[in-house]
Amino acid sequence: TLPAGLFQKVTSLRTLDWSLNGLTLIPQGYFDKLTHLKRVFLSDNKLTSLPDGVFSKLTSLSILYLTENQLHTLQPDVFTHMNFADRAWQLSINGNNFTIDRSVCAIAEVLRRKP
Repeated sequence: TLPAGLFQKVTSLRTLDWSLNGLTLIPQGYFDKLTHLKRVFLSDNKLTSLPDGVFSKLTSLSILYLTENQLHTLQPDVFTHMNFADRAWQLSINGNNFTIDRSVCAIAEVLRRKP
Protein backbone atom coordinates (compact mmCIF):
# COMPACT_ATOMS: atom_id res chain seq x y z
CA THR A 1 0.00 0.00 0.00
CA LEU A 2 1.26 3.45 -0.91
CA PRO A 3 1.26 5.89 2.00
CA ALA A 4 -1.08 8.87 1.67
CA GLY A 5 0.63 12.23 1.19
CA LEU A 6 3.99 10.73 0.30
CA PHE A 7 4.75 13.44 -2.27
CA GLN A 8 3.31 16.48 -0.51
CA LYS A 9 6.76 18.07 0.00
CA VAL A 10 8.78 16.44 -2.80
CA THR A 11 7.41 18.43 -5.71
CA SER A 12 10.73 18.83 -7.60
CA LEU A 13 11.27 15.08 -8.17
CA ARG A 14 12.35 14.35 -11.78
CA THR A 15 12.58 10.52 -11.87
CA LEU A 16 10.49 7.94 -10.06
CA ASP A 17 11.46 4.27 -10.32
CA TRP A 18 9.00 1.98 -8.56
CA SER A 19 9.84 -1.07 -10.64
CA LEU A 20 9.86 -4.47 -8.92
CA ASN A 21 7.82 -3.35 -5.92
CA GLY A 22 4.75 -5.56 -6.15
CA LEU A 23 2.43 -2.57 -6.61
CA THR A 24 -1.16 -3.55 -7.29
CA LEU A 25 -2.81 -0.12 -7.24
CA ILE A 26 -1.95 3.51 -7.81
CA PRO A 27 -4.59 5.75 -6.21
CA GLN A 28 -6.32 8.48 -8.21
CA GLY A 29 -4.42 11.78 -7.94
CA TYR A 30 -1.35 10.17 -6.37
CA PHE A 31 1.11 11.92 -8.71
CA ASP A 32 -0.74 15.24 -8.96
CA LYS A 33 1.86 17.28 -7.02
CA LEU A 34 4.79 15.93 -9.09
CA THR A 35 4.47 18.33 -12.00
CA HIS A 36 8.24 18.26 -12.72
CA LEU A 37 8.39 14.48 -13.03
CA LYS A 38 9.95 13.49 -16.39
CA ARG A 39 10.49 9.74 -16.05
CA VAL A 40 8.21 7.16 -14.40
CA PHE A 41 9.16 3.49 -14.24
CA LEU A 42 6.42 1.18 -12.95
CA SER A 43 7.62 -2.01 -14.63
CA ASP A 44 7.49 -5.50 -13.14
CA ASN A 45 4.71 -4.84 -10.66
CA LYS A 46 1.22 -6.32 -10.35
CA LEU A 47 -0.81 -3.39 -11.65
CA THR A 48 -4.11 -4.53 -13.16
CA SER A 49 -5.51 -1.09 -14.02
CA LEU A 50 -4.71 2.61 -13.85
CA PRO A 51 -7.15 5.32 -12.79
CA ASP A 52 -8.36 7.76 -15.44
CA GLY A 53 -6.04 10.75 -15.68
CA VAL A 54 -3.50 9.27 -13.24
CA PHE A 55 -0.69 10.96 -15.18
CA SER A 56 -2.62 14.05 -16.34
CA LYS A 57 -0.87 16.55 -14.03
CA LEU A 58 2.60 15.34 -15.06
CA THR A 59 3.13 18.03 -17.67
CA SER A 60 6.87 17.29 -18.02
CA LEU A 61 6.51 13.51 -18.37
CA SER A 62 8.38 12.09 -21.38
CA ILE A 63 9.13 8.48 -20.37
CA LEU A 64 6.58 6.04 -18.96
CA TYR A 65 7.36 2.35 -18.51
CA LEU A 66 4.48 0.04 -17.59
CA THR A 67 6.07 -3.19 -18.86
CA GLU A 68 5.51 -6.59 -17.26
CA ASN A 69 2.47 -5.80 -15.16
CA GLN A 70 -0.95 -7.45 -15.25
CA LEU A 71 -2.74 -4.74 -17.19
CA HIS A 72 -5.64 -5.99 -19.32
CA THR A 73 -7.02 -2.67 -20.54
CA LEU A 74 -6.13 1.00 -20.29
CA GLN A 75 -8.80 3.62 -20.29
CA PRO A 76 -8.23 6.31 -22.94
CA ASP A 77 -8.41 9.01 -20.25
CA VAL A 78 -5.14 7.71 -18.79
CA PHE A 79 -3.38 9.58 -21.62
CA THR A 80 -5.79 12.21 -22.96
CA HIS A 81 -4.53 15.18 -20.95
CA MET A 82 -0.89 14.53 -21.70
CA ASN A 83 0.98 16.85 -24.03
CA PHE A 84 2.85 14.79 -26.61
CA ALA A 85 3.50 17.65 -29.01
CA ASP A 86 6.38 19.54 -27.42
CA ARG A 87 8.88 16.73 -26.71
CA ALA A 88 9.98 13.25 -27.65
CA TRP A 89 7.86 10.70 -25.81
CA GLN A 90 8.52 7.09 -24.86
CA LEU A 91 5.80 4.68 -23.71
CA SER A 92 6.50 1.02 -22.99
CA ILE A 93 3.55 -1.28 -22.24
CA ASN A 94 4.81 -4.66 -23.49
CA GLY A 95 4.57 -7.76 -21.33
CA ASN A 96 0.99 -7.15 -20.21
CA ASN A 97 -2.15 -9.16 -21.00
CA PHE A 98 -4.00 -6.65 -23.12
CA THR A 99 -7.30 -7.60 -24.66
CA ILE A 100 -7.85 -5.98 -28.03
CA ASP A 101 -11.12 -4.20 -27.48
CA ARG A 102 -12.53 -0.73 -27.82
CA SER A 103 -10.42 0.67 -24.98
CA VAL A 104 -7.13 -0.37 -26.58
CA CYS A 105 -8.28 0.97 -29.95
CA ALA A 106 -9.26 4.26 -28.31
CA ILE A 107 -5.82 4.58 -26.71
CA ALA A 108 -4.15 3.91 -30.04
CA GLU A 109 -6.28 6.67 -31.57
CA VAL A 110 -5.32 9.15 -28.83
CA LEU A 111 -1.63 8.35 -29.30
CA ARG A 112 -1.88 8.46 -33.11
CA ARG A 113 -3.34 11.99 -33.03
CA LYS A 114 -0.29 13.30 -31.22
CA PRO A 115 2.49 14.66 -33.48
